[in-house]
Amino acid sequence: MNYLIIEDEMYNAEMLELMVQTLRPEWNLMDKIDKVSTAVEWFSSPKAENCDVIFMDIQLKDGISFSIFDQVHIPQPIIFTTAFNQYAIQAFEVNSVDYLLKPVDENKLSKSIEKLEASKTPNKSEQIDYQLILSAIQGEKKEYRKRFLIHGVQAFFKLDVSEIAYLKSEVNITTAVLFSGKEHILNHTLESLESQLDPKDFFRVNRSCIVNIQSIKSFENHFGGKLAVFLTTSEQPEIMISRLKANSFKMWIDQ
Repeated sequence: MNYLIIEDEMYNAEMLELMVQTLRPEWNLMDKIDKVSTAVEWFSSPKAENCDVIFMDIQLKDGISFSIFDQVHIPQPIIFTTAFNQYAIQAFEVNSVDYLLKPVDENKLSKSIEKLEASKTPNKSEQIDYQLILSAIQGEKKEYRKRFLIHGVQAFFKLDVSEIAYLKSEVNITTAVLFSGKEHILNHTLESLESQLDPKDFFRVNRSCIVNIQSIKSFENHFGGKLAVFLTTSEQPEIMISRLKANSFKMWIDQ
């Protein structure tokens, strides 16, 4: 299978590529595109005929990706990636478009690929009401969590997200560890928090930990292409990042 990635954020594009390489190492990445104009030019060339599937972001550097369809015909199946939810997702579902919410989860990506491979019907992208989806997206503003309500012994109080150094999950219990060293149990899973926290400030380093960029002291290469990350909080031992996420982590730090 030959696939194309249309994504304007390098970090997201690289992360998606690494995931696809892991899930389908026999697949071939043809190109990575970050603009509507570049996509139109690419699909107007003969090489587009060899493309089997497209992973497409909604918001590109020079406009909404849906405008591509106004200029060129794209018969290939498309898996959209989006940071929007609620009304936008309802629009996707109504129009039978497959989609992945950012940050893209590897398990969900795997299911999308399996769904694509199992599909016995031709792609119906030309029948999709992209204007309906666009209207839903434009009517929704992405907001990230700013604080939590904490149940104290005798009272309630608020915990600002900026106070959290990292979040850890142990035995299905999620704990927020503050820069001050205090810990508070949160009634949320890491999976739900990953989409609620601003990805510019927080990174899911592994299955059991999300770190705040302000808590990172240093990191170093480790055996097998892994990374060992050290935090400013002295009680936290080194955190290991897999080879799959190592490049994405470096790009997140460098943005």
